[in-house]
Amino acid sequence: MLLKECKRCRKLIPYGSVYCKSCTPIIAAEREAKIKEYRQNSNKRYNKKRNPKYIKFYNSKEWRIFSYKRLQDDCYRCVMCGRIANEVDHIEAIQIPEG
Repeated sequence: MLLKECKRCRKLIPYGSVYCKSCTPIIAAEREAKIKEYRQNSNKRYNKKRNPKYIKFYNSKEWRIFSYKRLQDDCYRCVMCGRIANEVDHIEAIQIPEG
């Protein structure tokens, strides 16, 4: 049987594996943390480009009431494609008219 070193702790492991059994969960947790951090940074960059008046509109109590009512009226289905919807107008966002 061919053996090689674990990339993290240098224990001998079977060839074809990258990490030993004790290091695999640690590496998986580190990878998840990196993915979570990347997503948070990505969302921050995206939100900096958004128009503040739309953010205020979509976070308003009136919008939440309207959207829940609309979802109920449409039986939680998209009016355009018929798929199950968890947001109102999930294909095309509603925008506040300029004025």
